[in-house]
Amino acid sequence: MPAGQPKLPTEYKRLKGTLNVTREKRQGNSDVVLAENTSLIIPEEERMTVPKSLTTKDGRKFWKLLTTALKELHVLAKIDLAQVETLCITYEKMKEAQNVFIKTSPLEEDYDAIQKRWQKLVAQFNQMAAMYYINPVNRSKLRLEELSAIKTKQDIEKDDAISLLIAGRKGVTE
Repeated sequence: MPAGQPKLPTEYKRLKGTLNVTREKRQGNSDVVLAENTSLIIPEEERMTVPKSLTTKDGRKFWKLLTTALKELHVLAKIDLAQVETLCITYEKMKEAQNVFIKTSPLEEDYDAIQKRWQKLVAQFNQMAAMYYINPVNRSKLRLEELSAIKTKQDIEKDDAISLLIAGRKGVTE
């Protein structure tokens, strides 16, 4: 365990106005990229077109659902779109393998091969999906970070209010 005082969150420093992006980058703090590049985030009202590579109804529906949710969370950037497209293609392939797997009897010779292919696609999809808050655990982590940022902002406002109160008392006593 590292010794000393724990590091202040980047969001706290940004809200307080003490964030030094250069120093944070030098120390390898990855949160700085988000604090610095909020202009890259796609706004909620911007319309997204479904890529032509998504050929199934399920894949197109998943694209729309995912991009809408990510825009609402304010985490989708244009640079992410290629990876989101890959995730949706993987989703299409997973659904295709799932349909074959469902129709295959466990007594058929190629059942094990079909099952392994489907499980491999599910694992690949789950690994990519975790980056885009598709599972409950990652969404709860995002919510906790959001609540932490709100608490940090409230702490800053409280500190500022106390400072103003103390400054006001000093003016009265002088």
